[in-house]
Amino acid sequence: MSARLSPADALAVATVAVDDQPVLVRDAALLDSALHRPYGRMLGTEAYPGLFTKAAALLQSLAINHPLVDGNKRTAWIATAVLLRLHGVSLRTDTDTAERLVVSVAAGETRDVGEIADVLRELAGRREPAGERDAARQVRARPPPPLGLAPTPRS
Repeated sequence: MSARLSPADALAVATVAVDDQPVLVRDAALLDSALHRPYGRMLGTEAYPGLFTKAAALLQSLAINHPLVDGNKRTAWIATAVLLRLHGVSLRTDTDTAERLVVSVAAGETRDVGEIADVLRELAGRREPAGERDAARQVRARPPPPLGLAPTPRS
């Protein structure tokens, strides 16, 4: 999968998301991390196999990590749509579903990347191929990554 969003692409998306207001980056490392997360590998295995699972990981990271001062949820949604479009997939314009999804993800109510991918797939009018379905099940079985430092055990 070669088409990826760069930090410059994400900032261009954010500019659109905040109606051409100045885009302020709160944490460049979090932005970079969110953009790289969908392509992570462990022991040669993709952490997020399949296009919709990668798109879901991107949406979740941008919405939760808050790398920007303002417009994180809007940027997360538009960046996800742009990533899918770069791979020839268009999302159906369903503002209510999109808003519910992004708000739910940002609030931590929807934490399952496979579940997010299912909604994106539905909005694209796509059925998942068997291989991607099996991979999505594996992603669902894994707990979400920690959002902060894990507490250290007391001795």
